[in-house]
Parts: sequence; C-alpha cells; structure tokens
Amino acid sequence: MSHVFVSHASEDKAAFVSPLAHALKTHGLKLWYDEFSLRPGDSLRRSIDRGLAECSVGLLVLSPSFFAKEWPQRELDGLFAAEMAGQSRLIPIWYQIDFKGVAARSPMMADRFALCADLGIEELAKRIAELYPPPPRVAGVELAQRIENFKLKLTPFHGHLIVLAEGV
Repeated sequence: MSHVFVSHASEDKAAFVSPLAHALKTHGLKLWYDEFSLRPGDSLRRSIDRGLAECSVGLLVLSPSFFAKEWPQRELDGLFAAEMAGQSRLIPIWYQIDFKGVAARSPMMADRFALCADLGIEELAKRIAELYPPPPRVAGVELAQRIENFKLKLTPFHGHLIVLAEGV
C-alpha cells in the first residue's frame, strides 16, 4: 500500500487540506498527515522525517502560503530528494494559485502536471485514490476456502521433522 505524505501550509488546513486528507483516508489511502500522525509530546521534525522516509507519494498542496513558509519548503526538499532516489512520486495540487504563481516561486514544480483544487475535495480524493488503490482484501467465502486449502505437512529432514505448508 502506498504511504502518502501530505505537505501543506497550516493556513490552508481548515478550508482545504483537512477535508482532503479525511476524504483520502475514506478512500483507503494510508497518510502521513499531521492531524492523523502527531501525538502530544512527539518531535515534529522526527515525525516528519519518518513520514518522508516511509512515503511513496508526496502530495503537495501548493499555495501562496506554502511557498511563503519554511516548513513546507523543507518538506518539499525532502520529497524531491526521495524522488531523485526513486523512492517516491510527487503529486502537486494547486490551491489558490495558478501556473504563473507556481512558476514564479518554483519553476521545477511548474513543470509538473498538477491537479487543481477547483475540482473539489471528493473528485481530487477519487482521482488520487485511483492511482494508488489499496490491496484487495480477502474475506468471507474466499477466506474460508483459502483456510480450508491450506494444509500442513510434516516431512523428515536430516533426522528432524519440518513443517511444510501446501496450498494457498
């Protein structure tokens, strides 16, 4: 399952980022998002570092506030480094900003195909979730059949008995 790191400016949280994060979670994505990931007493830097190290997708909510603040810029640096190492993919969302605004602040980010916040929270969540679907879950009759087909076999090996699993 993909781990999505949500990078944003706190000024954008209430109106846009928090509803988007909740919608993404509803679609089954595993997120590092401060509201979900931080507990009282946690080190902010260490938690962000852990989230960056474990993510396979960096979701960047680009806005004038994002580009004006230091923390989101540091997260962007970390996500770029992870992408250069082949460990993650960046998905920008333009929020209250357009191509010219992004290009003026980060020409490299302006080159990316971006999603626009004007699509709406649910449509954005749906499009992102379609890119990274959760693994299928096995339940009900299929799970019962798998358990029934799973057999253990004792086999002698150099004077010992070993257990081998057959079937799946």
